Amino acid sequence: MRTTPSQSNPSSNQPPPSNQPPSSNSAFNISGGPWELFIGSIVVAALGAALGAITPVLEWASVSCFGLATIIGIAALRHAIRERNRAVGFFSTIAILIVAALFVWHGKDIVSPWFIPLLSDHPFLTATLIATLATIPLITALLVWRKKLFPGLFSSPPIPPLETSEPEPRPATLRFNFHPNAPVPLEARFVGRQTELAELDAAWASVLADVPAPNTPASDNPTRTVGIIAWGGFGKSTLARQWLWQRFEQPDAEDKPEALFWHAFQEGEGADAFALSLIGYLSGQPGLQLQDLPPGDSQRMDLLRRAMGGRRYVLVLDGLEVEQGAGGGDGQGRLQSGFLRGLLKDHSAGRLGQGLILVTSRLPLIDIQASSGYRLMDLEAKKRALSDRDARRLLENEGVTDCSEAELAELLRFSGRQPLALKAMAGFLAVHNGGKAKGWQRFRPDVVRIPRGREKEEHLWQVLTWTDGVLNANQRRVLNTLAWFREPVAGDWLRHLLTPRDAPALPQKEADSESAAEQRLREILARPGEDEAKTKAFLQALQEETGGDEAKLEALLGKLRGQTGSAPIYTPEELALPGLAMTGPELRRALGSLVRLRLLRREPTKQGNNRYAMHGLIRDHFQTPALDPPAIHLRIYRLYAGVIQPVWRPDGLEGLRPLYEAVHHGARAGLHQEALYDVYVARILRGTGHDGFYSTRKLGAVSADLAAVKNFFTEPWIKPAPELKPADQAWLLNAAAFSLRALGRFDEALAPMRVGLERRVAQEDWENAAISASNLSELELTLGRVAAAVSDGARSVEYAESGDKLWKMLSRVTHADALHQHGDRAGARRLFEAAEAIQQDRQPTYPRLYSLQGFQYADLLLGAAERAAWARTFGGQALPVVGAREERIAACDAVTERANEAILIAKQNNWILDIALDRLTLARAGLYRALLATEGCHQPSPHCTVRFPEESRQTIAKHLDAAVDGLRKSGQMDDLPRGLLTRAWFRALTGDDAGARADLDEAWDLARGAPLHQTDILLTRARLFHHQDPTRARTDLARARTLIHKHGYHRRDQELTDAEA
Repeated sequence: MRTTPSQSNPSSNQPPPSNQPPSSNSAFNISGGPWELFIGSIVVAALGAALGAITPVLEWASVSCFGLATIIGIAALRHAIRERNRAVGFFSTIAILIVAALFVWHGKDIVSPWFIPLLSDHPFLTATLIATLATIPLITALLVWRKKLFPGLFSSPPIPPLETSEPEPRPATLRFNFHPNAPVPLEARFVGRQTELAELDAAWASVLADVPAPNTPASDNPTRTVGIIAWGGFGKSTLARQWLWQRFEQPDAEDKPEALFWHAFQEGEGADAFALSLIGYLSGQPGLQLQDLPPGDSQRMDLLRRAMGGRRYVLVLDGLEVEQGAGGGDGQGRLQSGFLRGLLKDHSAGRLGQGLILVTSRLPLIDIQASSGYRLMDLEAKKRALSDRDARRLLENEGVTDCSEAELAELLRFSGRQPLALKAMAGFLAVHNGGKAKGWQRFRPDVVRIPRGREKEEHLWQVLTWTDGVLNANQRRVLNTLAWFREPVAGDWLRHLLTPRDAPALPQKEADSESAAEQRLREILARPGEDEAKTKAFLQALQEETGGDEAKLEALLGKLRGQTGSAPIYTPEELALPGLAMTGPELRRALGSLVRLRLLRREPTKQGNNRYAMHGLIRDHFQTPALDPPAIHLRIYRLYAGVIQPVWRPDGLEGLRPLYEAVHHGARAGLHQEALYDVYVARILRGTGHDGFYSTRKLGAVSADLAAVKNFFTEPWIKPAPELKPADQAWLLNAAAFSLRALGRFDEALAPMRVGLERRVAQEDWENAAISASNLSELELTLGRVAAAVSDGARSVEYAESGDKLWKMLSRVTHADALHQHGDRAGARRLFEAAEAIQQDRQPTYPRLYSLQGFQYADLLLGAAERAAWARTFGGQALPVVGAREERIAACDAVTERANEAILIAKQNNWILDIALDRLTLARAGLYRALLATEGCHQPSPHCTVRFPEESRQTIAKHLDAAVDGLRKSGQMDDLPRGLLTRAWFRALTGDDAGARADLDEAWDLARGAPLHQTDILLTRARLFHHQDPTRARTDLARARTLIHKHGYHRRDQELTDAEA
C-alpha cells in the first residue's frame, strides 16, 4: 500500500507558512529573494573596494562595507539553504569567504597596528596567509557543490499536504509479543549472517518506503514477505530472532513496528491457536477465547483487518512446515489452513497496511509468487554458508578457544558448516576436551546410521553420535524422556516421570477390592461433594444388574461415558518410567550439564518453574526405539490426562491442549480405544449427542480436532488403527472427512468418506450407509465429479429405503441436485417432488421442502427463468426469451412464496446458513422477475442502469447483501460464491462495475478446487463484460466450455450456447 507523508510521519503533516516562496531543485533558478540578497552583497562589497581605492581616509568606510557585505551574503546563504537553491548556495559561499578575507585584510591596520611589522619581518608567514585565504573559498565551494557541506541545499523539500486538517492519530503501539517457544536472541554472541541481516533491513525499508527492495527484479511491489527456508539446523529461527533484537529492540531503534508478533507453530496445535493468538494480540484482548471468534476463515480475516487498525506490523511465522503439506508432489509446501492462506494473500496485496512477514520453514512457500513481493532466503545455498572466520567465532563463543587452521578446516568439513552441528561440536569439545579442537576425532564413532529421508541433515546426525561415548546414564535417560514430548517440558513433569519421590503430591486413590471396571466407573461418577453413600448404592445396583460380569460392567461404563465423570487419578508408580529412579539432585545435575552442552535450552517461566526445550533434530536423534517407546508414551499419556490437566472437561482451546497431547501419546502407547472413548469423545468432544462436539461446534477448533483424529489412523485418511472396533473405525473415517471438508481440503476428504461408506455397507449399517453416500455425493459435486455424484446419490436413495422417512427424503434431494447439475432437469424434478411428498407426510405442518433442501429445489425451479433473465441482460433484440414470459414470471412468484415460508422456519430456529440461502433465493427470484418484466437492453451499451422500479431495486439489494453477509457468518465458504455471483450480476446491471468485478474476484479466490463454481464465474464475467473486453470474454467462454465437458456440468449447456451466439 502506498502511503502519504501524513501516514508515514504524522509530524510532517503541517501547513507551510503562507509567505513561503515556492521551492526549487533547479541548479540555476534565479527567481526569488536569495538571488537579490546575493547580488546586494556583491554590490556592497564592490562599494567597499572602491572606497578603499579612492583614498586611505575612507578606510573605515571600506571595512564597514566589507563587513556588511559579509552579513548580507550569510543571509543569502541561509535563504538558499531553506529554499534548496543550489546556485545561490554555491556562489554565496565563495563570495562570503572572499569578502570576509578582504574585511580582515583591510581592517588589519585599524584593528592591529602591530600586524604589519610582523608580516614584513616574516615573508613566509605572509605568503602562507595569502595562500590559505585563497584556498579556503575554493575548497568550501567545492564541498558545497559536492553536497558535503550544507546538504540541505540538495535534499527534496517535504511534499506539502493536500489538506491542512489535523492528521489522524496513529493507532496505539502494542507491546512486542513473543511466543513462549521463541528463542532468546544471542545478542553479542551471534556470528555471521551479515548479508542476511542486511537483506532483512532492506526488506523492512522497502515496506516503509513502499518500493521494491534492491535486487528484486521479479517484483514491482515492496518485499512484504521473506521466507527463511532450510532443513533443520541452519539457524532459521535464530537469524529471525537476532534481526528483531538488532533492528527493533535497541534503545535508539527507529522506525519500529507498532505491532510485532512471533508465533511458533507446534505439532497437534492447529492453525486455530495461531488465529486466536494473533487476533487476541492485535485487538488488545489476550484473554480472547476461540469461541469468541467466528468459525469461518473469511470472517476471521475480516476481524483481523479491523484488529490490525492500520498499524505497521512485523509477523514471524516460525516453523510453518507444521501447517504445510509434506506429502510430496505438487502439494508439497502448500498451506493447509484457509486462514493462513488468506493472511498471506491479503498481506501480499497490501490490504493489511504496512507490514513484513517472516516465515521460517523446512518447506518452500508455494502459495506466494515472487511477483507479489516474496523473497526467498535459502540458507542451504553455498553462498550463504558460514565463513571460516564466522565459524571460528562461533566455536570461541561456545568455549573452544584452542583450534588451529588445520583443525578448523577438519571441523568444518565434518559439520558441513551447519550452525547447529558446529554448536553441538563446540559444546562437547568445551566440556569434555578442555576447549581444545585437537583430538576431536576420538569422539567420532566408527559407524553412523542416518535415517532414511534425513540425508540432508547428515552432518548433524554425525555430530550427535558423539553422545554415544560422552553422555552418562542420567543424561541419556533425561534426553530419551524429553525427546518424546512435542513441547517444552516443565521440571515438575520430569520429576513425576524420573524422580517420583521428589515429585509434587498427587491425589490419592481409595484402596479397595473393586474390579478395574468398578474403579473406572467410580472415577467417572465421583464428583466433588458427591454423596459417597449414593455412589456405593449405585455401584451395588450395577453389580446386581450385571451379576458381577466384568464385561457387562464395561459395557455399562461405555454407555455412561460422556455423561458424567472426573479426570483419572494415577499413583506415583503408574506415572514413573520403568527402570531405576533418579534422585532430585541427580536430575538437576543432568539438566544443568545438558544445558551447558547446548543439547537443551532452559526457559524460565512466570511461575518460576523452568521449562526445557530441545531442537527438533536433537529430539529425533534421542527417540531411541530400543527404550520401549510404548512404555514412555503410556506414562506421558497418564501425565497429560490426569496431572497436567486435572479438570475433566476444561474450557477453551488452551484447556483442551493437554488432552490433545494425551490422545497423541495414548494412541502411541497402544491405548487407541481408551484414548478415543475416555479422552477424545468424553472430554474433548463432551459426547456426540445434540449437545456434544464441544471442540468443533462450540469452539470451532476444527484443525486441532483433525490433528487429534489423525492419531487414530495408521495411514491418513484411509486406514484407521486395527485396534479399534469396526464401528469406531467407520465413525472416525466420517469424522476425518467432515473436518477435512470443513477446512476446505476437499480432495483429501474424498478418500475417508469413500472408505467409510464401504465400511458401513459391509456392516449392513444401512442408515449410516445412506448418510455416507449422501455426503459423498455432495462432496463429489463440489469437486466437479458430477457423474460420480449422480451414482452415489442413487446409492444413498437405495440404502435409505430401509431407514426412517427423514433420510428417505434427504437422500432423494441429494440425488436430485446431482441430476440437476448433470443436466437432467426432468429426472431431478421427479425426485424433488417425491422428496416433498415424503416431507409432507413427515411434517404436515411444514409440507414444503425448506432449509438447504428447499434452496436446492428452488434453484431447479428458477432454472428456466434464470436463462431467460440472461437473455434480457444481453438485450431484448439480441436473444429471444426462451419460453413464455408469463410462465417464467409465475415461477419466480412461486419460488418467492416458498422462500418466504422457509425463512420463517429458519429464523425461528436461528439457522444462520438457511436464513442466508433463503435470502439468496428471494434475491434471485426478484432479480429474474424484474428483468423479465422489462424489455431488456435495446442499445449496445454493456448494461441498462435504469431497469427496475426503485422499490424492487432496494429489495433485491437488501436481500443480496444480507445473503452474502449471512453466508460469511455461517463459515460455509463453498456456498459463498453463489451469493457473490448473483450480487455481481445485479451490481453490473445497476452501474456498479467496480463492485461487480470485486465480487467476481472474491468468488474466484474461493473457488479453488471447485470447477463448477469456476465455470459459473467464467460464464458470468464473460456475459457481463463482453462489451468492454470482447477478447477476454471469448477466452472465458472457451475455458467455461472446456470445464463443462470435462466435468459433465451440462446444466450450463444452453446458457453457454446463448452466450456464444
